[in-house]
Amino acid sequence: MERQSISDRIGSQVLEITGRRYNPKCYNIDDSGMIQLAHFSQNLRQINLSYSSVTDVGLLSLASISSLQSFVLLHQQGLAPGGLVAALLTCGGLTKVKLHSSTRFMLPEQLIKHIEARG
Repeated sequence: MERQSISDRIGSQVLEITGRRYNPKCYNIDDSGMIQLAHFSQNLRQINLSYSSVTDVGLLSLASISSLQSFVLLHQQGLAPGGLVAALLTCGGLTKVKLHSSTRFMLPEQLIKHIEARG
């Protein structure tokens, strides 16, 4: 299979930005990449941002993707609990969220119940 860049897959409904497929840990994927992705990927349904360098700003940009339903964020640094909470609340279509256990414990229990009630 030939290697694809983010721009090649922009029409896709699933995007995985992790070290599992092509790059061993994608630390170069940052907020500016997420802003572009959010602008050009309005049909995106799932995203895995594990091992990326995305911060609260990049996560908040995903709120403009109304079709986004599933979100995975493991082994992530540079996120403030408040920014993560804001991103999870503004991404109204999320029904599945997978977070590292240490990140999950930083979130208010009410928010976790709210997300669980969505799906």
